[in-house]
Amino acid sequence: MGDAYQKAIRENLPEAAMAFGHFHAVMMMNERIDQLRRGACREARERERKVICGSWYLLLKNQENLSGKNNEKEGPDRPLALNTPLTRAYVMKEDLRQVWWRESCEACLEYWIGQA
Repeated sequence: MGDAYQKAIRENLPEAAMAFGHFHAVMMMNERIDQLRRGACREARERERKVICGSWYLLLKNQENLSGKNNEKEGPDRPLALNTPLTRAYVMKEDLRQVWWRESCEACLEYWIGQA
């Protein structure tokens, strides 16, 4: 998904359609969630800061892969309850993860884009 790669495709294969896979799209959402989390850490009050700052792994890990061990028992619910923009981004990421597995993925992606 790098700019140089996209430029090379456009220059050498101008008729080709570029497609980006599930992994790269979710990776970009995870990067955005981490940016929001870091911003929320800076702005949070002392008590909330520890919860939000320590939630990196919980927010980026797929929900179905949370093991229930240690701080994974609550999942991402606790840090998400403290920050609305972080909650919205997390829900958008989880919705985006499902787009590729839907029968009508194009319609789902268009809907997701509209929500974003």
